[in-house]
Amino acid sequence: VVVVLSNGGPIEMPWVDKPKAIFESYLLGEAGGAAIIDLVFGEQSPSGKLSESFPIQLSDVLADKNFPGTRDKVEYREGLDVGYRYFDSAQRAVRFPFGHGLTYTTFSYGELDIELHEDDLKSKLVNVSFDLTNEGKVAAKEVVQCYVHDVSASVYRPFQELRAFDKVLLQPGETKRVSLLLSYEAFSFYDIGVKDWIVEPGSFEIRVGSSSRDIRQKEIIEFKMGESASAAAQASYPPRSYGVVEEVDDEVFSRRFGGTVLEAIDRSIPTNHAVVNRNSLLKEVSSSSTLGKFLRWVVFKGATNDLKPGPSFQRDQKLLEAAVCNLPLRTMVLFGSGMLSFELMDAMISTMNGLYGKAVAEFFVALIPFRKKATNRSIEYSPVPIEP
Repeated sequence: VVVVLSNGGPIEMPWVDKPKAIFESYLLGEAGGAAIIDLVFGEQSPSGKLSESFPIQLSDVLADKNFPGTRDKVEYREGLDVGYRYFDSAQRAVRFPFGHGLTYTTFSYGELDIELHEDDLKSKLVNVSFDLTNEGKVAAKEVVQCYVHDVSASVYRPFQELRAFDKVLLQPGETKRVSLLLSYEAFSFYDIGVKDWIVEPGSFEIRVGSSSRDIRQKEIIEFKMGESASAAAQASYPPRSYGVVEEVDDEVFSRRFGGTVLEAIDRSIPTNHAVVNRNSLLKEVSSSSTLGKFLRWVVFKGATNDLKPGPSFQRDQKLLEAAVCNLPLRTMVLFGSGMLSFELMDAMISTMNGLYGKAVAEFFVALIPFRKKATNRSIEYSPVPIEP
């Protein structure tokens, strides 16, 4: 059994050990089916790599505890620990690592040959070369990946960061020389104190492999020249041991954010008294005002007009209801074919917010264009008297 996935992002796969193989197709176009057949049945060799880590479960993602947040605010407290940077730094197990991808052959990586050029503080160039060999019996492509690990940083940096990659086509038994160029930016970090990118002097480990968890070759280099991190940078991101998950409380997040955190994330904050605006969802306004309920009903009725009775009627109706509930008010104007203006929508928003005086004035302003159109239409189509 081969499972073919068609999805927009990582999913939980507790059944991962049951199929013989899993083929990740993501979201393909109309010719995707033919491509899948060629790849699954060996007419072509797969050559893709995952551009994201697949966690074992959703709760393994560091940002999970802060989502969806409150109605008006989502705090990205994970900071630099996003995706593979977090999983590799926390040394946390994943279902499939960033950069992972199999094909119908195997590749071997030769020893690294590194050329380092360091002219001054801001001029650094590292050329990483190695031999890549196709050890199998079919032609295939390998995506070689080069990660950089800052060994002696005075601030916290993710354990490793992808800094270069290349896709190489090799025939059976063929060997090619691969070269990857790392510039100043590959070793730098943004210092919030000096408001610029800097590279500290010290040791860096060059790590080359087939994924973030499949490193085949590595070697240490050293920069003798560099800049020291500012006190602000060190206070914002002090160094810490890898394998430790940092709890970012209000104080730490405020220091990194550069301002005061108004409130901690609280999923239980009620939303029925929130101020309505153009980005408010229909499900939000329908729970707080009669007009909001009416707007939701109108949009839902319009969306379901073309549904035909049948086995899937209730399922399709439920799907449309979920879609309608999550529509922002502004989409009623954008998809309204000119029947509704933003001025008229603003008047309804003021009504839902209880600002009735403002709403009356906005209704009057919103109706002026319609009155002008009606007048112009009557002039345009008024009959011309025929002289005898």
